Amino acid sequence: MAKNRLKRPFISKQIRKKAAGCCHICGEDNYAALEVHRIKHGEHGGKYSYDNTVSLCGNCHAKHHAGVIKVIGWFESTAGRLLNYIDEQGDEQFL
Repeated sequence: MAKNRLKRPFISKQIRKKAAGCCHICGEDNYAALEVHRIKHGEHGGKYSYDNTVSLCGNCHAKHHAGVIKVIGWFESTAGRLLNYIDEQGDEQFL
């Protein structure tokens, strides 16, 4: 098996929001309220790629940047691709 795996391509914010259809944390489905968050922040080299982005509503995005919730990243499981995050109560979640 080749070591080079297919890399996920750059993804536009609009494509990510349309593909998700809602906030991955609270379920807000108003497209105008959705924002695209880079899991690994741009200042640390994070790109707008499939594996490094998640759609969040403005409220959840603000909570993340305020430290109220923590988006950890995507997790591959037998149930499929799940978002791993720490909620407002400090509990680890997989959605």
